[in-house]
Amino acid sequence: MKDKLILKDQTTIEIEPGASLSAITVLSSTKEEMVEKWDKLTKENLSVVEVKNGDNITIANYTNLILVSETSVVLEDGTISTVFHLRERTQTEIDIEELKNDMNALNEAIGGM
Repeated sequence: MKDKLILKDQTTIEIEPGASLSAITVLSSTKEEMVEKWDKLTKENLSVVEVKNGDNITIANYTNLILVSETSVVLEDGTISTVFHLRERTQTEIDIEELKNDMNALNEAIGGM
């Protein structure tokens, strides 16, 4: 049984052995299946991520991840191998986002006066 990436919305994506946060390899049988998995890697879904091994034991928990990039290749058998490059958001990035949200709320409050 393969390791699994479990996203906040409980989507489960099987990952290939030897994955690291910066290089998570996923196999898909079609381009559409690959895009479906890629589309699940949203900011919201990456806000809470659990990694379980083949024995269904949690081996890692992450919060506030970012999808940096992806690289896909079509293999000889027609399957698609995709490497998703993730990283944790820095505290500075989190602080800036919170500041922007606070500013937007303030602007809305002022605009309503």
